[in-house]
Formats: sequence, structure tokens, C-alpha cells
Amino acid sequence: MSAFGQITAARQRDATAIEAAVAQSPLRFLFPKPTFTTRAHPAWVCLSTLGGGMVQGDAIDLDVEVKPGATLLMTTQASTKIFRGASRQSVRAKVAGTLAVLMDPISCFKNACYSQKTEINLLPSGSLIWLESVTSGRPAFEESF
Repeated sequence: MSAFGQITAARQRDATAIEAAVAQSPLRFLFPKPTFTTRAHPAWVCLSTLGGGMVQGDAIDLDVEVKPGATLLMTTQASTKIFRGASRQSVRAKVAGTLAVLMDPISCFKNACYSQKTEINLLPSGSLIWLESVTSGRPAFEESF
């Protein structure tokens, strides 16, 4: 199933706000309420998929924009499971503020085929933190990559 997502973060007064957010199934955006209060807190979006992963034929295209002075924290709800078959994801980001991407691991199960393409347009005023990892789905069942 093909899905498109778009999220834009912009500075508003002393904080960052989500200016636009669109997600097609199976992609979902969750917006956790931070338990911390700082003068300049970031906007926080948690990416999720139906069933917690991707199956054969899933394709997600995500566009992210962080405007000047804005800070966006992107996380996942849990590890993204890649089940049997081919699936793909592409992320395009335009960063003029600060983007912190802290994803839980991508877990590839037996006979999974996953590809990801990431394009970052980091403008002179932009900052980027990107953490992502890949693990095997069930090592106890000798599933490895």
C-alpha cells in the first residue's frame, strides 16, 4: 500500500508548532505531550504504522520541513518491523531550523526486503541529528540480515 506523509514545523513565539501535518494510511502521526516545560520546547511527532511495521508492497514517502528558528523532534512509537516481501520508504527533508530524528530500530524479519532513501537539504541555518539502526527480527529463530 502506498502512503504519503508531510509535516512542517515553524517557530511561533517562544516555541515550535506543527504548521501542517498530513498522513495517509498506513502511516500515522502521533503528537505526544511533553512532560518537560522549557522556554523554547520543540515540536514532537511520533511516526507509527498500522500493525507496527511494513508488509510486502508498502511504500511510504515522507516530506519534512523545519522552518528557520523551529525545532522538530521525530521519533517512532516502537521498532518498525519489516515483514516478508519488499517494502520501501523515502524521506525528503528541508531543514532551516533544527531536526532531531531519533528512531527505534528497524527490525527485518525472515524473507524481508527493505529499502530506504533519505534526502536532506540542510540549509546554512539548519542543524541535524539523525539516529537510526537496523536489527534482525527474531534472532532466536535464526533470522538475521
